[in-house]
Amino acid sequence: MIDSGTISEVISDLSNNVKSNEKLLYVLIGLLVTDIILTLIKVYFDFRLKSLDKKIYRANIIEDNSVQITAKIFKELNDLTYILPNSAHTIIPKIITIERFYNDNLIFINSDILPCIREICDYFKSVAGDYRKKNYQTEATLFRNFIQKFQK
Repeated sequence: MIDSGTISEVISDLSNNVKSNEKLLYVLIGLLVTDIILTLIKVYFDFRLKSLDKKIYRANIIEDNSVQITAKIFKELNDLTYILPNSAHTIIPKIITIERFYNDNLIFINSDILPCIREICDYFKSVAGDYRKKNYQTEATLFRNFIQKFQK
């Protein structure tokens, strides 16, 4: 059996420890609240970082596509330079293809380059109409302008 002296001793120990247990309880609650607040802050910043990573990834994809599409358009336009007088009638279908391609990919093309592309296409349309309008200095100027706008 349990001795009444032992029970009274346990009760007195518990009553003395209530004040220290109460302080410990407040400390534990404080630590728990702090941990919850820090976890919420971490979740918030993780979300912000993830959304920032998505924006950077998206910008990189758009930039990569922009470079590839612009390079392809430049190559196609540059190929028009080498059209011979007796094959000038093939310029118009190629120009239409180029214009269709850049219209389909406007979202990826830098807005500074669009006027250059249109100007080069218009130049080659005039050359297709009258091959005597072909001027290598004009072509060099147009392509130099295109390259400068692209490298900005």
